[in-house]
Amino acid sequence: MTDLLLVGAITRDQIRLPNLRWTQPGGAPWHAGLALAASDPETGTRIRLVGQAGPWARVFALPALGAAALAWAGPDSVQDTHFINDYQPDRRRQALRTQAQPLLADDLPDDLPAAIVVSPLYPKSVHPAVLTRLFDSGSFVGLDVQGLLRRRDARGRVHTQPIDVEPRLRGASAIKFSKREFAVVAPDLEPEAAARRLAAATGAEVLVTSGARGALLATPSGEIADRFDRESGVETPSLDTTGAGDVFLAGYVLARSLGAAPVDALALGTRAAGDLVRDRVQDGRCRQRVAAMRRLHAIAAWAQRRLSVEAGLPSESDDLFALDGPLSLMLAPHFPRSPLAALHEAGPALRGAALTGAYWALLSRGWPEDPGLAPEALLAAIQHERDACSRLRRALIA
Repeated sequence: MTDLLLVGAITRDQIRLPNLRWTQPGGAPWHAGLALAASDPETGTRIRLVGQAGPWARVFALPALGAAALAWAGPDSVQDTHFINDYQPDRRRQALRTQAQPLLADDLPDDLPAAIVVSPLYPKSVHPAVLTRLFDSGSFVGLDVQGLLRRRDARGRVHTQPIDVEPRLRGASAIKFSKREFAVVAPDLEPEAAARRLAAATGAEVLVTSGARGALLATPSGEIADRFDRESGVETPSLDTTGAGDVFLAGYVLARSLGAAPVDALALGTRAAGDLVRDRVQDGRCRQRVAAMRRLHAIAAWAQRRLSVEAGLPSESDDLFALDGPLSLMLAPHFPRSPLAALHEAGPALRGAALTGAYWALLSRGWPEDPGLAPEALLAAIQHERDACSRLRRALIA
């Protein structure tokens, strides 16, 4: 069995669209872990995750990872890494509200596998000793450079800054940039020439991604290749490509650690990223279920913040998120493991909102695929829970 270790924080991402807002988990271990866990259970690859999880992530993200049979380890942070992603028709702005504590070398497992992906979210999210230990391990280590280039201004807004990152890249097996990030690092050279130069200087395979479409590859020996997913149809900016780069890098690193040539690994990583985006586009029924669950989750999270665990639930909401209720009974058998396994120590209010968050997260990855699960019945169960949660909300407001 092959192990893939994904290193990075689980984030609390607040999504803001012109007429819609919601909060969801994020971070490379989240996106890549769930996508690869859902891709092919017969590959024999065990996916392990290590990083920081704050209070919000422990409630709303870790249960979903457990339900997907993903092993999580790492320190409990006193606060989450909390991003605000503001998407407008003419711009995208990102702000960093709070930061989890840095990941330390002692937080890494003793037994490092042959395939490792490390994804710092900002320069100090991962202690330099973490990179040193990973690079010295002899494993094939892929590094996402994104976080090393980020700068947070006085208002909390995140900017990509042109800095000399080469010293921190030496020792990595592969390094990944987005096309926009690479233009900041090497503004005066054509992408192919800049990628060749950086690969020769660092000794790493350089990957420059273009959303879900594909990527450019440069090797230390001077080889250049590109791979674009012609089937993904990602010509419009409206597609949700969140996490595509994380999935691409994880797929590439896994393939390389298994002996694939760089060009073949490039194709496999591109295909994995394209599959992630296509699943979001093509599964209309799943999108409807996800939207309904997301609205339920928003109400549940609001109620949880207003209701102390010790106080229990108001009597008129006894059926809210019952552990043996219709929604749980309908969904739980369709996932690798029950999300409840990660919630055994939580109180009833925590269990309710976290269970909803776990199911929402899993549904957003295309689960379940069992045709016996009627979408109409699931939507009816979700509506039942929303009605109960609305009664709770009215009681709390009163």
